[in-house]
Amino acid sequence: TPQKKSEIHARIVALAIITLVAMLPFVQKAVHNDDIVYLDFAKRFADVKDYYKTPYYWFGILQDKVINGTHPALIPFFIYAACKVFSSETEILLHGVFLVFAVGGIVFTYLFCHRFSAHPFLISLCVLFSPPYFVQSMSLMTDIPLYCFLTGSLYCYVRAVDTGRKSHLWLAVILFALAIGSGYQAVIFYAAFFIYSWLRGPKK
Repeated sequence: TPQKKSEIHARIVALAIITLVAMLPFVQKAVHNDDIVYLDFAKRFADVKDYYKTPYYWFGILQDKVINGTHPALIPFFIYAACKVFSSETEILLHGVFLVFAVGGIVFTYLFCHRFSAHPFLISLCVLFSPPYFVQSMSLMTDIPLYCFLTGSLYCYVRAVDTGRKSHLWLAVILFALAIGSGYQAVIFYAAFFIYSWLRGPKK
């Protein structure tokens, strides 16, 4: 119903605002842990031919090739593109643009849980303020982007199966491709699509 849709939209906006208010005070935080590695990869992204061949430092030790890295190139490319577009490499810019993934992850969590739970808003808040999500949201690593794309893909696929809309199916495909581009481990969740289709029965 229109009233129910407006309520859903209001809660999505509320979750986005809560996420931003909670995390904006930390956008000046210094880069740390593996952030340095992704920044280093991003700086080398301009030279596509040698992206996986150039040396880099890992725990202060010079590595022969970037190929030793275990993540695909989507997030380094995102960092590279953000720095180019805004002509800046400050912590405020980098953490600020990564808030897109933090907000997106919580919004998709709400939408996905709204399909299966009576308390999607509460679940979303629990995810937001859980230590892994809250801390990693202020990093430049792949964890939160991967979660955002993967949760969004699962939500869109569930909607596609439930409603039969091809637009949701294509969105699920695109988001799942972005999830794999963020982290190869997303492939593990490929089985979830088949399982949900099987549980819904042959009609869908």
